Amino acid sequence: MLTTLSSCFKGKYVDIIIHNATIHTLNEQNDIYDAIAISDGKIIEVGAERQILNKYRAHEEIDGNKRSIYPGIYDFQTDLSEGVKRKLSLDLSNSYSLDEIIFRMEKHLQINKHSFILAYNFDTTQWQNDKVFSFDLLNKHFKNTPIIIVNKNNQDVLMNQKSIELCKLNSTDRPFKYNFIKNKIPNYSTSKTISALNEILYNFLQYGITDIHTINCSQKTIKALQKIKSPIHLIPSYSSSFIQEKTMIYFNFKNIKTIKEKENFIFETEKKELQVYFNPEDSLELETSIKMCEQKNQLKKDHRWIISYSNEISRTTKKRIVESGAFITFLPSTSKNNSNYYPFKPMINEIGIYLIGSNFPMSKFYPHEIIYNTTHSFNKNSLTLNETMKGYCYWPSFANFKENSRGTLEKGKDATLVVFEKPMSFQNEKSTNYANSVYIKGKKVYSIE
Repeated sequence: MLTTLSSCFKGKYVDIIIHNATIHTLNEQNDIYDAIAISDGKIIEVGAERQILNKYRAHEEIDGNKRSIYPGIYDFQTDLSEGVKRKLSLDLSNSYSLDEIIFRMEKHLQINKHSFILAYNFDTTQWQNDKVFSFDLLNKHFKNTPIIIVNKNNQDVLMNQKSIELCKLNSTDRPFKYNFIKNKIPNYSTSKTISALNEILYNFLQYGITDIHTINCSQKTIKALQKIKSPIHLIPSYSSSFIQEKTMIYFNFKNIKTIKEKENFIFETEKKELQVYFNPEDSLELETSIKMCEQKNQLKKDHRWIISYSNEISRTTKKRIVESGAFITFLPSTSKNNSNYYPFKPMINEIGIYLIGSNFPMSKFYPHEIIYNTTHSFNKNSLTLNETMKGYCYWPSFANFKENSRGTLEKGKDATLVVFEKPMSFQNEKSTNYANSVYIKGKKVYSIE
């Protein structure tokens, strides 16, 4: 618990002083200080404890108890639309038979009153007896209720006849692929969507995440987000149409294919000053992404478009990305299992600008787990803690054209910061680290108390 003390020093008045802390500025020199003075939502000064306490008086003086303080964390790859689905769906983990699954589905309907059932983590390898899935039995029990079951691998989907009809699919196309049908899944009610989003965003705050970029937002999610008064700074990337304001566009490889369509896309984004987020799934889509960034870079050098790619990238390709001016996003939440795909150090050395995202909800989004994956010795090209935090705080602000106000703890910038419960350092995989308190523009928006 942070301790609030009455000030006994004379000097210029500010709103807040936090002292006796370990303040990681993440500036160019990576300076670490003991105290910070905040007023009107801005950082007035960061420095040694004696210097700050002698120079300023505060309406609220806080003993940081040696806790680590960092700029607010910016998660650059989340999918809130998918997060809502998983929050409101049925988790089939640890189900051992089809009869048990049917029972759990009936209970889920009874409690939640949904008009359909969406279930994840289906896995017959845990079944004790017959491992054959029966569509006939599923149709018999849920004749009038759409049932959509996603396998544990998040790729294959099982559907009863009612859901196939609802999603207007050809029943002979089985097995259905989740990426193909996920945008056809019915929406949950607005009230349930808002409730789920509020819980998700609160969880982000608990871990010190103050800024979120959410990809491929559905219109339902966008409308729900507009009704939520969350202190978290949200940047959704839209995929349906151009929005008449500065924002980010999610490039849809399926809808924009011809050279003419791509040229029109580049022209429209330049005209409306929009950023673009590419999420290529293979080398061909990666090539398309880089070519479009190269074309855009010829129009305007500092466009800061973003490429999120989880597979290995050749040295030549890295060089092209650097020259195109694009940022690349790392998803370290999976790097323990795919360490060869995440040569962090060489990528950073060659590209220089990088973003870190959690891939929520497909992977865990907890910062302490991300840090474990980027800094642990299982990856010979692991990062330092400081490099990780820069990819989590500074570079995302830079990519979002906010480097003059966010991303580091320096004089004149927004007082957006996180006081962590434990020192932010290399931790064991099972060790959690929550935010003790979170400030956005000098206002406390979360406290563990």
